[in-house]
Amino acid sequence: MSRLAELIQELCSNGVRIYRIDELCDISRGRVISKDYKGSV
Repeated sequence: MSRLAELIQELCSNGVRIYRIDELCDISRGRVISKDYKGSV
């Protein structure tokens, strides 16, 4: 048994709930860093 499986069995006796990323946070595109933006910082 892997160490992770041992820890899950020991610390999470009811199992581990699996979430989709979009259930936990909003996913969006980041800021585009253009030449003009870099020059103004």
